[in-house]
Amino acid sequence: MEKESLGVESMICIDFKKDCRVISLANEYPGYTGYEKYMILADLPLKDLYSRYGKIWIGCFFVRG
Repeated sequence: MEKESLGVESMICIDFKKDCRVISLANEYPGYTGYEKYMILADLPLKDLYSRYGKIWIGCFFVRG
C-alpha cells in the first residue's frame, strides 16, 4: 500500500513503529504480575515522543513520566 493512500492516523502508527518498540512485559518476563503491561523503548526524549505521538499514547497507553 502506498503511503499517500494511507490516512493520517495510519501514517502516525507507521512512524511510531519506526521510532519505538513496544514490549509486553508478561512475554518478556515470564511470571511478571506487575501493574504495567507494556514497555516502550525509544531513542527519542520523552518530550519528543509526547509531541509526535501524544494521540497514540492518550488512546492506547497510560504514560507515567
